[in-house]
Amino acid sequence: MYLRNAILFTIFLLIFNACDTKKEEPFLTTLEQESEMITPQDKALHKEKSQTEQEVATKELQNPQLSNEFFILKDSNETLYTLTLAPKQIAFNHKQKEIVVLSFISNTCNPCLAQLPYLNDLYQSEKKDAFFAAILMHKTLSKEAINTFVQKENIAYFVASGSDNTPFTSKLMHSLNIEENFPMPLTVIYLQGKYYTHYEGIVPIEMIAYDIEQAKHTLKQGK
Repeated sequence: MYLRNAILFTIFLLIFNACDTKKEEPFLTTLEQESEMITPQDKALHKEKSQTEQEVATKELQNPQLSNEFFILKDSNETLYTLTLAPKQIAFNHKQKEIVVLSFISNTCNPCLAQLPYLNDLYQSEKKDAFFAAILMHKTLSKEAINTFVQKENIAYFVASGSDNTPFTSKLMHSLNIEENFPMPLTVIYLQGKYYTHYEGIVPIEMIAYDIEQAKHTLKQGK
């Protein structure tokens, strides 16, 4: 009886192991098929694609200024100037003079206030050839306060004071590799839509006047 039970138990183990082997075969076969389908060329392409995607993502993080940006500069009287900003380029979306002088100022900046009278005189002498605009850096100035500031300082050119001032300034500083905590006044000159030169902090007005004259000379040579 003992021998008979041992034989039956052995037969049962053989049948059980055979069933287990049978169940695992399709899974093993599937893995083998998938391994055969992924060729070395596929692996190389996947690696190259991953590297490319990573490089693009890195460039976008390092330089969010890859694409053009659209802004609306507005003064306290609702006069609008729309423009497109690209790296070291600017384009007003209407006919404008070929020389653009942008001055970034604050009503609480003493160097800015000291330069304003000279910049006003320069505007009067160059307004036929150059477009002047002041970008007023402020947080909570009312319309009345802005108008009072403009009248007190006798600013005859356009003074942008709208909500786009801050994002426009930030993007422009980034495009010119200028620190966002730049010293004011900051003056930037563009010639035919392309960056020409800039000055950080107060500088002799003769320097700005000289560079405007040089820009005018470049325009004459190009005609």
